[in-house]
Amino acid sequence: MSMYSIEGYKNYHGSVVVKQGGDPRFYKLLEDLRDLHSRKNTDYSRGGSQGPLGNFPRVSQIKRLYPQLDWASPLGTALDYLLKQLDAALILYQAGGDSLTGEPVPSRLKDVAVYALLGMLLYEDEPKKATGSVEAEPGLRYP
Repeated sequence: MSMYSIEGYKNYHGSVVVKQGGDPRFYKLLEDLRDLHSRKNTDYSRGGSQGPLGNFPRVSQIKRLYPQLDWASPLGTALDYLLKQLDAALILYQAGGDSLTGEPVPSRLKDVAVYALLGMLLYEDEPKKATGSVEAEPGLRYP
């Protein structure tokens, strides 16, 4: 069959989906992404009552507690990533710690620690605030 012919396959629901033209490798990549999403989503939503996208409202609720924080800043972005990993650790821990992605609770907590350290560096790199200087805790200066 040429790569421009119409071919069909069954999706994970068992329905026949018709692929029209294009490179067959493209559809293989889509299948790989679907499988990756399924594994990661199972980890992020395991034990949660918010459904398959539950990590988004949970992290959003935390961020709403800090409306003055600049979430678009480099430090805000690091904190956002940290919260994502912390949420994953919490939901996995609540569900017994099993992970389909191979990223169990201790691995997620290491990610939290990495983002915390990156946040410290980003905080230190922020320009001086008008109300005072931005300084790290004593003894935590980096070359």
